Amino acid sequence: MSANNDQPKNGIAVISVVLGATSFFTNPFYLISIIAIVLGFIALNKIKQTNEAGKGIAITGIILGFANALLVILI
Repeated sequence: MSANNDQPKNGIAVISVVLGATSFFTNPFYLISIIAIVLGFIALNKIKQTNEAGKGIAITGIILGFANALLVILI
């Protein structure tokens, strides 16, 4: 199976995963996690409409955002 490198990646998905990863280091009141989750869902919706690449990236951003929010709740 070959990579789909010729399609542009969704920029919102990339921002979501960056914020999701960053939220583990700086997370004032869940704000960064919430933004990562919301942007991830926005990116998934846009990817579905435009057939852009980046679905996995958006899902990763959502998972990272939820994981950090859960971690902060448990600690």
